[in-house]
Amino acid sequence: MSSPALWIWLSTPRGLPAGAVPALLEAFGSPTEIYAAATAELAEALGDPAAAETFASRDLTEADRILGECAAKGLSVVTLQDASYPDRLRSIEDPPAVLYVKGRLPAFDLYPAVAVVGTRKASGYGLYAAKTIAAELADAGVIVVSGMAAGCDAAAHSGALSQGGATVAVLGCGADVCYPRENQKLYRDIPVQGAVVSEYPPGTAPVAKHFPVRNRILSGLCNGVLVAEAAARSGSLITAEYALAQGRDVYAVPGNIDNPASAGCNALIQQGAKLVTCGRDILDELLPLYGRQMSLRPVAGISAENDPYLAGNAFPVFQPAPGEDAAGSGSAEERIRTLLKNGRMALDDIIGASGLGSDEIGAALTLLELDGAVRPLPGGIFELAE
Repeated sequence: MSSPALWIWLSTPRGLPAGAVPALLEAFGSPTEIYAAATAELAEALGDPAAAETFASRDLTEADRILGECAAKGLSVVTLQDASYPDRLRSIEDPPAVLYVKGRLPAFDLYPAVAVVGTRKASGYGLYAAKTIAAELADAGVIVVSGMAAGCDAAAHSGALSQGGATVAVLGCGADVCYPRENQKLYRDIPVQGAVVSEYPPGTAPVAKHFPVRNRILSGLCNGVLVAEAAARSGSLITAEYALAQGRDVYAVPGNIDNPASAGCNALIQQGAKLVTCGRDILDELLPLYGRQMSLRPVAGISAENDPYLAGNAFPVFQPAPGEDAAGSGSAEERIRTLLKNGRMALDDIIGASGLGSDEIGAALTLLELDGAVRPLPGGIFELAE
């Protein structure tokens, strides 16, 4: 058994190429043997002399400092050798050697887990889908995993918390760093029913390159990944790609064919992802494997509106009061401009408030977009361009 300090020494990022740590563990067996090996031996195992030089220092000062900081901040250190390290994650191609945990890891080896992810710029539809399905999964005994980002991730955690279920947030920064800052309530409450997890030492800033890498952990912890709402180039699709590579199931919530925010989900379904409209669509696949650990009962009353966890997570939109003449008169383009001066609006609301037909409004919006006067947003929302 290697000490936690040696595991941290091995795992602390040094700009190593992907797969370096697993390669060393396969060659030498444990951090203790890697620590004792000559640099030439490390270079032979890695096939990269420059990478081997990053281990030339045998100084454990930084590892001891990290352990002390974890103790001070209430973080536990779970290494690849520990019994509490989830087997599903251990089986992926490049498992993190160390997990820093705020809270307590649920029993991943006993219960099913599903990652629920999606766009940060979620529409009301995306927030509702993520929260409702996550609530149904959590109520049945499924561990809900997500990334605590704004939008669909926050809604998924909220859904699990609403049912008293277990939920885990995997961060692209230190587990002691709340990112994004507006999700501080989630950050405080998730460890009560689960854990905030990171492979990065405490104090690590939320650097952009960390997030695609952490997505392998999101999918690696789980039986499958559900994408609740995603545009064609959403980062959520990276998680789906990892899931496929790891042999996990991929699920997607369908959306309107003319909604850019759902283009990624619709494409996943075209490519073979299972279409999901409710939690039962996923639970039916998990029941044969985990039936004794799961329960099924109707879940009602789930709403993404006025959710304290989702403050600032959805686009604010303007909705005219019934009978209010907010559009004025004039051409379709003029009426749209008048309406959008009040703020962002959903397409259906624009049509309803304009007093004109959907074809006429659709054509006018296209012209305004081409002129650069109006900008489309995810979820069928429009706003005046600045």
